[in-house]
Amino acid sequence: MNSDVLAIVGPTASGKTAYALRLARERRGEIISVDSRQVYRDLTVGTAKPMGTWTKDSRPVYSVEDVPHHLIDFLSPADSFSAAAFAALAQEKIQDIQARGNTPILAGGTGFYFKALMNGLAPLPPAHPAVRAELQAQAETHGRPFLHAELSTVDPEAAAAIPINNIQRVVRALEVYRVSGKPLSQWHREHRAARAAAPVKKHFTVMGIDPGVDVLKERITARCAAMLDGGMIEETRAVLAQGIPATSPGLSGLGYPRVIAYLNGTLGKDQLLHFLIQDTRQYAKRQRTWFRTQMDVTWKK
Repeated sequence: MNSDVLAIVGPTASGKTAYALRLARERRGEIISVDSRQVYRDLTVGTAKPMGTWTKDSRPVYSVEDVPHHLIDFLSPADSFSAAAFAALAQEKIQDIQARGNTPILAGGTGFYFKALMNGLAPLPPAHPAVRAELQAQAETHGRPFLHAELSTVDPEAAAAIPINNIQRVVRALEVYRVSGKPLSQWHREHRAARAAAPVKKHFTVMGIDPGVDVLKERITARCAAMLDGGMIEETRAVLAQGIPATSPGLSGLGYPRVIAYLNGTLGKDQLLHFLIQDTRQYAKRQRTWFRTQMDVTWKK
């Protein structure tokens, strides 16, 4: 498995964290988290963030079982974080880790972040504040399903890939369409075609962890129950108490909107667990499909 960079991918609850830690010990590795929610501080239980501590020296590092972890636990839940930002930071971390003679190990389940780093991003139109503000206002007035329905009309391919609750990506996809008149999915197709003949600048060995649908279902059920028992509700309440808006990027991810609904009294505790399990299983299903169709992965169980 000689490689410039190792990458561990797979659906949630598949065992990526444990496998990455094992590889890191074997190969003098440092782990770069590829997770769009574990970047946020104060969101630990609900993101299944590996428990670690920050070293208190001139170069603070988040360490899990003495293995350095990067791009984790460093951003306010109120702040936005994009695939482009991830790719730029990850590239810096890869070079820094290799300069120390260690092995960079990418590990996570956010497929678009992997793709942004490995293949680059389509040259999309820049953000248009006025259009984005209008879309966000529509989401607040009419609800997230309203915007997702519009996306299904103008770009069915993007709508199929973007969950209703991922309001950031839904807004961005509609923003791109309104500004350019071209669907987001078409931008990405054209980018893939342009990249097809481009040389690979860095070699990645990509390993996939997938224990199978039945095992994943059992693990997800146990994980969701453990999250609620382990403080996800209290964690969410504490973040909101800091003045972080319920609609902030950090709280828009899997699970947190359901907990916020519970805190607002629109969901009961049993309903919360039911939806948390259901949403997570659906997310894992999308991840399995994405990694099998969008990346060249060597799978192991």
